[in-house]
Amino acid sequence: MCHIRHIILSCSLYALPMGDTRTTLGKQIRKLRVQMGLTQQQLAFMAGVSREQVCRLENGTSNPSLGQLDKVLEGLGCPIDKLFDEESWKAMGLVFATPAEYQEKYNINYWVM
Repeated sequence: MCHIRHIILSCSLYALPMGDTRTTLGKQIRKLRVQMGLTQQQLAFMAGVSREQVCRLENGTSNPSLGQLDKVLEGLGCPIDKLFDEESWKAMGLVFATPAEYQEKYNINYWVM
């Protein structure tokens, strides 16, 4: 019985694309930071973390703790429940244009920054 449980757990772990979650999270943080006109160094200072931590978080290469994630989002002034609600960024006063408007106006590719 234990052997079967181990096989099921192993198979389910391999089926999960763990990097996708980190990449998606990092992409949203980078998108908001760029639109706010902040460098990684500035965000790191505001969040009380290192620039390297911000870089790894944005690139999806780190596994941030909830505490680190809270610090970065607090530095951005964005609650976790609004991070993926890009339309609310403008209403909250975090940015002057929605990401789509900003990307169109400035032809920004968030992955190259």
